[in-house]
Amino acid sequence: MDPPRHAAGAEQTGVGGTRPRSRDGAGGPDCARAGVDLHDPGPGGVVGPGTTVVLATVTGSRRNGHIPSVTRGPGVGTSTRCEDVCVSRVLAVANSKGGVAKTTTAAALAVAFHERGRRVLLVDLDSQACLTFALGADPGERGATTADVLSGSAARIAVRDAVVPTEEGVDLVPAGIELAGAETALVDVADREHVLRRALAAVADDYDDVVVDCSPSLGLLTVNALVAADEVLVPLAAEMLGHRAVGQLLDTVADVRTQLNPSLVVVGLLPTMVDLRGAHARAVIDDLGPRYGLPILGPVPRSVRVAEAPARGLSVLGAAGRTPAAQAYRRVADALLVGR
Repeated sequence: MDPPRHAAGAEQTGVGGTRPRSRDGAGGPDCARAGVDLHDPGPGGVVGPGTTVVLATVTGSRRNGHIPSVTRGPGVGTSTRCEDVCVSRVLAVANSKGGVAKTTTAAALAVAFHERGRRVLLVDLDSQACLTFALGADPGERGATTADVLSGSAARIAVRDAVVPTEEGVDLVPAGIELAGAETALVDVADREHVLRRALAAVADDYDDVVVDCSPSLGLLTVNALVAADEVLVPLAAEMLGHRAVGQLLDTVADVRTQLNPSLVVVGLLPTMVDLRGAHARAVIDDLGPRYGLPILGPVPRSVRVAEAPARGLSVLGAAGRTPAAQAYRRVADALLVGR
């Protein structure tokens, strides 16, 4: 049975493409339209479904660096998204399916942004701490982690006090196994979906980009990431079973847009670990654009060098920067930075 099709547009998925964003945090109000041939990637490695892709109008966007009050759905209450001047752009890398290169993608894009002169913070929001390990940080020797940042107790740590530098020039808020317990503890915290957003607001002036590596779930940690984020990127394996997880994530994004974060934008789907010599991978990629009405970035080719990079404590850009996979991630980063 084919996975369910999601209609394009904000009503179903709350999605859009890259949107203009100035350093004061203001989002552009206009729709963008792009018709790109899937088999002929355009500038920045962006490919489309072969038809016109309508990138949804962004509503509720930042004005003069401020986020307006957000009215939540019935029974949820109201909250303000950001009372301080917000400079940094927050990108959540999310998919509820594991093994789709979320961590590889988050690390590679963060380093690619840094290569382009931007100040970048990585946030490991997965209790498996794969991003922490991959960038050479030892959870056994670290100090504060994301669990301390998200703690519901009076001992909560500020993001600045949890940041550790990495060899490739990006800052990292590491994770550890205790993050699993922190997610459970958040259930009893008032306004629990906004804890990460409030924590990141304190460092909004320190970074141009914050990249959040989400856990492979649709739990409270991922919801926190979506509430804190301006944009969502969805890596996925080029296989048919990957469709189901994408649909579930887009349903969650739609709920978050409706109730908690109306300015959230899905910037695109990113096929990873792709062997384009196979007909199945090409068929899956061909189907993504028409099915979800979203821009298709990449794809990122399969490479053993990607799997080897964490052993050196580096992203694929640092470990094998000239490989096709590393170059693909750089093209994706360039596409995401258009207009910024």
